[in-house]
Amino acid sequence: MQLWGCKILSEIVSFIGAMIVVFAFGGASVYWMFNNELSIDLSEVAKKATNISPSNPNLNSYLNNNLISIKGKIETKQLIGDDLYLKPGRYLAIYRKVEMYSWVTYIPSWRRWRAFSTYDTRLSWEEELDDYTKRRTNNPPKLFESTKVFVSEANIGQFKFDPKNATLPEFTQLKLSPKILNLDKKAILMNENYIFIRNSPGGTPENPENGDIRISYYVLYPDLEGNLFGKLDGKFIGPYLINENNKIYRVFNSDQDPIKTLHDEYINKIWPTRISTFFITLLFTYLTIESFFKIKDIINKKPKNNIFNNIYEKFKIIIKKIVLNSLSSLLITIALILLVTGNYVNNPATLIFIYLVMTIFAIITNAIIRNIIIKPPSNYYPWTNNYQHIANNPVQL
Repeated sequence: MQLWGCKILSEIVSFIGAMIVVFAFGGASVYWMFNNELSIDLSEVAKKATNISPSNPNLNSYLNNNLISIKGKIETKQLIGDDLYLKPGRYLAIYRKVEMYSWVTYIPSWRRWRAFSTYDTRLSWEEELDDYTKRRTNNPPKLFESTKVFVSEANIGQFKFDPKNATLPEFTQLKLSPKILNLDKKAILMNENYIFIRNSPGGTPENPENGDIRISYYVLYPDLEGNLFGKLDGKFIGPYLINENNKIYRVFNSDQDPIKTLHDEYINKIWPTRISTFFITLLFTYLTIESFFKIKDIINKKPKNNIFNNIYEKFKIIIKKIVLNSLSSLLITIALILLVTGNYVNNPATLIFIYLVMTIFAIITNAIIRNIIIKPPSNYYPWTNNYQHIANNPVQL
């Protein structure tokens, strides 16, 4: 009796510890899922935008403070450079990418499954190093940092906008030449893509050493045909605020479908989170139910071996599986509704049908796992955690 009580106490302590972990991960998963479902599909907002003409601002004054879209050639008279090597020129925006030849940590794929895997180091061109690499390598500080430069103002027809605060189309790599660069003695033009700066004792463009720098430029040229979405304010187009976390202020290429692009980005953002939180929440529910049943099985004493108790035990197992599978299928149903529609199903008949189908699916899956993959021996009794033949047939020495 004392041994049995100690076992119950030990299991209860283990159960409490497991529940703390399970609820921590489960709560984080639910919170993550909740925030993910609050994400806004900007394509639905963009559909309400009013297309205006770029030539006559006075015709559109009644649309002030509303979401608009405007198509036309994006122009600017301002010349910009990066105040380092690139001379001022006609660009809407410049992205200077600075990479250093750095020691980085590398874990081979065959060792990644190990919890405390050792790592290798190797040299490669890196723009940014993660904290893990910084703690385990000894790299010199970078001479320069990557940066972006924008014109202060651009216009489509007679309307102006701020490219720095807008989301712009993809930049293209600038082909470098001495005509557009101001190179000093340390800088060497490697080819039409990179500038090399030696920051090591013997580094060369062909054989760089740790600490050497290479710089490339990516630009957005003016005179491109674009489609701007934003809020109309007289002759200026600014950000259209949906809430404190979402806005529309973006230039699309003329060959892009803005609505389709925004919707595809929304799907690519929300689906990975839905799938991962679904499995985490399913695991959380399963572990919680199994833990409660485990405590209950320990508290219960082994029943006497007669026909009525055998019927009772079989009935209890059936009820247990039905409850377990029903709760699991209910969670699966809710998750599937969120995955497929992003909203709740309003038709009760549809909901009940999905629930019944998922219940059958969960029962079949559970049966396959328990009876085929991890099928226990026929003489195994879960409440004793032992085998019947060991008790009835002790080992003969």
